[in-house]
Amino acid sequence: MSETNEKLFSSQWYRVAALKPRLRPHINIERQSFGGLTWYVAIDSTTGRSHRLSPAVHHVVTGMNGDRTMETLWLRAHERLGDDAPSQDDCIQILGQMHGADMVICHTPPDFREVVSRGRTQRRKQAIARFKNPLGVRIPLLDPDRFLEKTVSYISPLLTPFGFVLWLLFVGYGIILAGMHYTAFTADFADRVLAADNLFVLWLTFPVVKALHELGHGYAIKRWGGEVHEMGIMFLVFIPVPYVDAAGANSFREKWKRAFVGAAGIMTELPIAVIALMVWIEAEPGIVRAIAYNTVLITGVSTILFNANPLLRYDGYYVLADVAEMPNLGTRANKYVFYLIQRYLFGAKNTVNPVDRPDERWKLFAYAVCAFLYRMLIWVGIILLVASKFFFIGILLSIWAIWLMMGWPIVKGLKYLAKSPSLDGRREKALAITGGVVAGVALWLFVIPAPLATIVEGVVWTPERAELRAGRSGVIETVSIEPGERVTIGDDIATIEDPIILAEAKVARLQFQEAQLKFRAAVSEDPHLAELLKSEWEASARRLEYAESKVETLEVTASTAGAVIASNTDDMPGKYVERGDLVGFIKGEDGLVIRAAVPENEIALVRRGINRAKVRLASDPDRTYRAIVKRVGPASTRELPNMALSKEGGGRYSLDPAAQGSGRALESFFDIELIAEEIDHQTRIGGRAYIKLELGAEPLASQIYRRARQVFLERLNV
Repeated sequence: MSETNEKLFSSQWYRVAALKPRLRPHINIERQSFGGLTWYVAIDSTTGRSHRLSPAVHHVVTGMNGDRTMETLWLRAHERLGDDAPSQDDCIQILGQMHGADMVICHTPPDFREVVSRGRTQRRKQAIARFKNPLGVRIPLLDPDRFLEKTVSYISPLLTPFGFVLWLLFVGYGIILAGMHYTAFTADFADRVLAADNLFVLWLTFPVVKALHELGHGYAIKRWGGEVHEMGIMFLVFIPVPYVDAAGANSFREKWKRAFVGAAGIMTELPIAVIALMVWIEAEPGIVRAIAYNTVLITGVSTILFNANPLLRYDGYYVLADVAEMPNLGTRANKYVFYLIQRYLFGAKNTVNPVDRPDERWKLFAYAVCAFLYRMLIWVGIILLVASKFFFIGILLSIWAIWLMMGWPIVKGLKYLAKSPSLDGRREKALAITGGVVAGVALWLFVIPAPLATIVEGVVWTPERAELRAGRSGVIETVSIEPGERVTIGDDIATIEDPIILAEAKVARLQFQEAQLKFRAAVSEDPHLAELLKSEWEASARRLEYAESKVETLEVTASTAGAVIASNTDDMPGKYVERGDLVGFIKGEDGLVIRAAVPENEIALVRRGINRAKVRLASDPDRTYRAIVKRVGPASTRELPNMALSKEGGGRYSLDPAAQGSGRALESFFDIELIAEEIDHQTRIGGRAYIKLELGAEPLASQIYRRARQVFLERLNV
């Protein structure tokens, strides 16, 4: 049989060929356009469920009147559509889906039972699906359609162009207000949010805000004549949150209407956030201010991370799917990845490509990958958050998530390899390829060594004796060197002008000379007077020595050998400096010192051995410098070598609030020193640096396990 015939005919067709299906009276079919292509949507007006139909399948479905058999419908489609007619598998698939959704009536003969068994279990699968997502268990409660129908007239004036302009102005004012009070709102953010009393207020506020959010979806659907037949409770990380089934928007032909329904919840929350922010600004500390604070938090964080993010199947996802004219975006993206595996890895030729337009290929693939990674990130974050407060629940939640994200897909994959008809004749090849891929991945993860490295932060440092400081306050008169010039111990660097000290030294020198002359004259003429003048001479000598020592402090000299690091020396003459001010540095013969802070959880690897160290300066991140580890601290410390390593200075370490004014970090670290080679003389001492410590190689699985264990211990304080 040719490849074309394989795609056209189905070995299961004999089971359904004699059936005479009939569409139920409450099924409406709407014509819609996606990306320039015409599609049809079959909508159940009583439940809101819908199925997207291609024009070819639509031709078959509209002929389902209870009098024509499936064979007749299929042959009729081929007579009229020719090569564009649907395959028998397409017809079987849509018939099973619509039968399972109670959209068609079939008087089922015995040999059709196997085909419609998928449809009969559809409701059971939907019930199971409500509990498959550990972050969003759904429980339907009521039909809100009549309530929304009676009250939509009160909301309709807001769902107009004039209402949209008012919304823009009000939300714009809120954005300006938020910018003005951003610092006050985010001060001590983590401590305020995770406080026990605030968590209780947050738990109570969240459902109320989300109830208004969901009503926004409902009223948007009713605004254009749609229906909403399901409302219930979804437990989002154990917080009860109302939801409505907005599937009624699928009946709207205009994509902007469908997109508006998806965005209506977010658009409802933002004005609430502005009102809550205004209350928070004006209210006195107390329960009202706490509720307002949490309302702003809910309408901000949840909107950004969940509702407005198209990588999760919440509001942003449906808005993106409608605006981009890519219906069933998430489902088709996953099917496309599976299609690529079937078609190009296993060589299955009778698989269905879910791509409708050529430009969708990379979009579907990119969306599938990004959505999977983002879901993993969100799940890990939420699991760690829950486990930090409720350890046992967090462990159960993580097991549940791992099973659904990894375990269940593996089971489905194995079932596909073992039983899928699409692999008939190619099953051995598929099993061999799968085994080879699994073995290759296992080899890559558990056997092949991968580079192991850690990146830590540090500061450009210099020994105290390499600092060039002003010995006296005054104006720099002359500079004897240029930046980068090499000096030896005792070489003059700069001279500070202080007329008073110079005058004092001149007076002391004259007084010394006068006392010396008087003493020498008295030695030969009056020995007794000479004894008296000797003590005066010695005192003047001490005063001269002290004055000359003060003059010496006007000279900035090198206390070690090396290259001078200083700012532009042309600007230094005439500059006033205070005593002790830093004028420059001397880079030693070996190079500049980098002091780095290695976290406690990384020190074991560092002590095991460093193959190579590389330094990048924050001021010049494009260049890399070699470095040699000179010293590793014997014990951990919390005293930062420089405030540049603190978060206030742009670093990673939070300061201990109990030790204000000091450089003490909240977490301990190990201090290591490195000698950086080839760093030029213009490098700013005290500037932040990033050090990559190359620690050899070990398999990726070991590295992943270690890092996961560190995060687990750190976050859960175990």
